[in-house]
Amino acid sequence: MRNEVKSFEVKVDSSTVRLTITLNQEVVNNGNKPVIFLNDSLELRGIRLSKSQNTYSTGSKLVSEYYGESVNTSLEWNELHNYLNKPSPPSDKVRILMPNESMKSEDVIGIELPKEAHKGKGNFTDERESWANIKQLSSIWLQTNNQVWSLNLETNGKARDKLKFGKKLLTVNN
Repeated sequence: MRNEVKSFEVKVDSSTVRLTITLNQEVVNNGNKPVIFLNDSLELRGIRLSKSQNTYSTGSKLVSEYYGESVNTSLEWNELHNYLNKPSPPSDKVRILMPNESMKSEDVIGIELPKEAHKGKGNFTDERESWANIKQLSSIWLQTNNQVWSLNLETNGKARDKLKFGKKLLTVNN
């Protein structure tokens, strides 16, 4: 996955600052097996701004957001699972990225920050650095979290995190 910042905009109001980042995203299959994506997009599910390239090092986090799906066991996911469970999954639901093939997309990220540092509890400002502190940094790192396969398509229960269904589809189509 490669991301390139296409544009960066800052809007300031009385108490918050909104950062709008437009990204050009490209994923390249550098492996020797096809990769199955649910639908034809790279769904952005979260971001992390940090002070260093090692986004998980102590004291590096500036902002961390996740806006992906939660575990959902509703009938619609079982129906989609059954719809995909074919020797060749329907092309209207999946994209198969062959070795050395790439897929591009554009995504817009909106991040709200407190304008000034706040003390206290009870709102989002406690979990993110203020714009006043961030704008003093010489550089910041942006990490994206993209979803290519929903855990909700996997079977319920303990094996849900093992992605057996997705691997089965990959094996059938290889």
